[in-house]
Amino acid sequence: MVTADRRSPVEALLLRGGALPAAAAHGARTYFADQRVPRGERHVRVCTGTGCFAATGGRHVADAEAALAVGIDRCAADGSVSLQAAHCLGYCYASPAALDDDAPRAGTTLVEQLAHRSERVDPPVPWPRWAHRSCSAGSSDGSRPGSSGRRW
Repeated sequence: MVTADRRSPVEALLLRGGALPAAAAHGARTYFADQRVPRGERHVRVCTGTGCFAATGGRHVADAEAALAVGIDRCAADGSVSLQAAHCLGYCYASPAALDDDAPRAGTTLVEQLAHRSERVDPPVPWPRWAHRSCSAGSSDGSRPGSSGRRW
């Protein structure tokens, strides 16, 4: 319910000095960043974090806007695509990066990937060689970690 002065009851309470968490005052839809922007049939989140920014000097954001013909935190007039800035997507090792719906896209051809002018690049996580070794209480040959039969 919205009052005659266009304030919701929650806003009126806050103006009177009441204290509520931000999610209660504005609702979950406006509290979580992913829900704040209009969403098109195709929703693209482009990373604006430090690694991605450093990789292109921030050019990838403007290039993505141009390639998709929609601005950051906007939805195309026909509802076909929306674009959102995301602080970090966790693909720093392959910067710049974006999520095209739920599909990660990364690398120097990011904008071409988003425009469907090149194949999707989803590079493998660069695990150090030691991370592929398994630690277990035993192995098929009966050796145990810490024994002279240890193989790694």
